[in-house]
Amino acid sequence: HGSAVKLGALLEAHHELLRKGGVIAADIDECLKVARLNGGYGGKGIGACGNGGAAIALCPNGKIKNIAAALKAEGFASYEVQVASRGASVD
Repeated sequence: HGSAVKLGALLEAHHELLRKGGVIAADIDECLKVARLNGGYGGKGIGACGNGGAAIALCPNGKIKNIAAALKAEGFASYEVQVASRGASVD
């Protein structure tokens, strides 16, 4: 849990640098705000954020459904992905 909180803070710090650099669209900021307000640890814009792009948000397992519902209520699409516990591999 502590590592996830730290990672969320790092994602937020990087997002803030991107935002200050003017490459984050307002809807990406709003999307991440919704995730944070509903229990997400943090997130950042990815891709071509100034032209829409996408965002990733790190969320505790117990809050994923609520965060997804809150995002949907605000007009955002979300997709749940899991971080592999074994790390990267080629099968």
